[in-house]
Amino acid sequence: MTAVATQGSVDKLGEQLVEVMALMVLASGELSDQHVEQILACTLEHRAFAGMSDERLRTLFSRSLQRVQEIGLTKMFAEIRTALQDYADRLLAFAMATRICFADDILMDDELALLRTFQIEFGLRDAHVAQIVDAMQRQENMDELIGVLLEQVQRQRLSREEALIEVMLLMAAADGEVQPEEATQLAMTIASQEDFRDFGERQIDDAVRNALTRIQSDGIANRLSVLSRVLTDAPTRLKAMTYAYSILLADGILASPEGRCLRQMAKAFELDEQAMRQVLSGRV
Repeated sequence: MTAVATQGSVDKLGEQLVEVMALMVLASGELSDQHVEQILACTLEHRAFAGMSDERLRTLFSRSLQRVQEIGLTKMFAEIRTALQDYADRLLAFAMATRICFADDILMDDELALLRTFQIEFGLRDAHVAQIVDAMQRQENMDELIGVLLEQVQRQRLSREEALIEVMLLMAAADGEVQPEEATQLAMTIASQEDFRDFGERQIDDAVRNALTRIQSDGIANRLSVLSRVLTDAPTRLKAMTYAYSILLADGILASPEGRCLRQMAKAFELDEQAMRQVLSGRV
């Protein structure tokens, strides 16, 4: 049973990766011989396409192009993002998309814009994106590259406590500057909540410093995508929003960037109107 499930997941990954490559071909305007060459190179390099016949690949590719026309780009993106939950798969998908972009050695504006959308939708760090773009431009092996990036990710994996602290800092930094009142509220929350009881002073200092660096480097949208994969259960997400809202209220001023950040958090954490009413009323 395990072998069957594993093969099924690999087949499904292959289908999603074909859809990603199809989107990039559409962005370039036409399917060229160079695109076909790069698509075949991608399929030969990765296990997700092991055993997939050329006929099956062509069928999947044609179906993907047709589905984009039928359901639109936004829905297609949403489906791909939902299907590719693993960060490694998202890195691989972005690498394949990038390789397709460089099929004709020219990175067009539409292709660059779509790559940027992929990065945001997948929550990929700027540093990883830069490494992938450089490696794909030089036609390096994708699997080796993804292995290197995953080692980096493993070293940088967030704990639940670090993620909760970063959620609060995202709100504090939403208007461009962490106000003294917001810093005080952050410190009070960490000191008073059970979630942080096992966190020492040095761990807290490191968590705050590292989170601010990530926020500055990657931006709010990318960080929320990452945090949503760390804080996965509904009660924890609701608690994270409550902490963030306490930061928002700390200086008594609701700036428009803060309101926008609150809405982005609600969307990233998939909190409905009822959940948000709980947060805003303090009934969590």
